[in-house]
Amino acid sequence: MVVGPVRPSVEADGDRAPDRYSCGGEGDVEPTFLPSGKSVGGFHVGPYGRIGETYKRMMDWMAEKGLRPAGKMWEVYLTDPEKEKDPERYMTKVFWLIEE
Repeated sequence: MVVGPVRPSVEADGDRAPDRYSCGGEGDVEPTFLPSGKSVGGFHVGPYGRIGETYKRMMDWMAEKGLRPAGKMWEVYLTDPEKEKDPERYMTKVFWLIEE
């Protein structure tokens, strides 16, 4: 199910985050920053390999509402695969920026 519009909880000026949100990365982890703006969001339930189905449904929903994606997408993984062994029960929150 898609819900929206929503805004990221931390907004930055352009692509630079305020210093209090700066962080470093280690190994394969690199810090990134999300641009501020309106987005649509939804939940994907199931294996990560099928998340494209959720993005397709989001694209269809945006088209029905006359909204256009702005390119940036991100995911919040709500399920720990170490604790939940059944991929059919994985939950992921997905967001997609839209043009304003």
